[in-house]
Amino acid sequence: MAEFVYKAKRSPSEIVEGLIDADDAEAAVARLLKMGLSPVDVHVKDGGGAAAFSGRRRLRGRFRKASRADVSMFLQQFSDLNGSSLPVLQSLEFMERQTQHPFLRETVRLMAADVRDGASLSEAMARHPRVFSNVVVHVVRSGEMSGKLTAVLGYLSDVLEQEQEMRSRVSASLVYPALIFCVGVVTVFVLLTWVIPRIVGIFEDLGEALPLMTRMLIGVSLFFQKFWWMIGLITALIGLGGYRKFSTPEGRLQFDSILLKVPLFGNMLRCSVLARFARTLGMLIQSGVDIVSSLETVQDVSGSEALKRDLVQAAARVRDGERLTAALAVSPFFSEMSLSLISIGETSGELGSGLLKLARFYERQTQRAVKLITSLIEPVLILVLGIFVGFIVLAMLMPIFRMNLMVQ
Repeated sequence: MAEFVYKAKRSPSEIVEGLIDADDAEAAVARLLKMGLSPVDVHVKDGGGAAAFSGRRRLRGRFRKASRADVSMFLQQFSDLNGSSLPVLQSLEFMERQTQHPFLRETVRLMAADVRDGASLSEAMARHPRVFSNVVVHVVRSGEMSGKLTAVLGYLSDVLEQEQEMRSRVSASLVYPALIFCVGVVTVFVLLTWVIPRIVGIFEDLGEALPLMTRMLIGVSLFFQKFWWMIGLITALIGLGGYRKFSTPEGRLQFDSILLKVPLFGNMLRCSVLARFARTLGMLIQSGVDIVSSLETVQDVSGSEALKRDLVQAAARVRDGERLTAALAVSPFFSEMSLSLISIGETSGELGSGLLKLARFYERQTQRAVKLITSLIEPVLILVLGIFVGFIVLAMLMPIFRMNLMVQ
């Protein structure tokens, strides 16, 4: 029998400390749980325990942001540790030793120091917004208050993993069209700036008037050779001006409005935004977060300034006592079908699960839209590239054909 020093939470805001006798640390944790306490730190008196970390240095290093996959894996492993009755602090200390990502490992170290000082897990996460979003913090806080932290962490990890898989599928579908576009641009640039100038000398020695297509091509080639810097400068200025204009909330709202009106692409963007909205809102409600706080949280992760504007208005209307379905009905983003599913969820008391079903529906719609767009983009890019290259080849061959006719 050994004497253990413990720090535990009686409630989300009340921390108690004391001594407890037990055969080992696991037995001490079990006794604390039976007493209705949530262990934060348990170690043998006058020994053991993790060494206190000194200082709070700033996060440094090459990696200053953790990916969604890293965060998802961290949450899953932390859920497994917490589910085995290991206190939060000891789970964090173990995760620090196991985490390979430099930035995430340093983040876990600082979180352990915060928890040791009496902060809750959600409070420690909230101090690292580059790693843990507001959604993660809200869900973890609800798990702490409901006493279902282990289940909530596992559920959160699964949702983040599904979202990451969705992003990966969309990105993979766009790789081939992007590759075709880059190859086409490089090919045309090399022909205009390197190949054609070396052939022009042959045509000049002919002393004959060149066909119109050849003269046009030579003029374009000379322009690229002399003013390539101007083209790059204009492109950079346009890009910088567009970035400055669309980096403001008003500019992003205009940009979103334009994109949503683009055929095919606008529908894909709308489905993607609604899938992210429904998945995040459903996860928050399933975790026990109230509807108003959930709407306020999901505004920052919607990915669309236009939808964010509508959600701000919807949150205000729900706060005034209006139903969620009626509050969202004024937004052009939501169709009759989506509003019907949300209304059924509200009526049956299964709003969270209804929103997750809606998210899966829009994820499938997004995948179909991506496949349709890529199936159209690929032949269009190949056709455009073929026209450019064919024009260049034909313009180069026409003088040679004329010369052959003259020789004959």
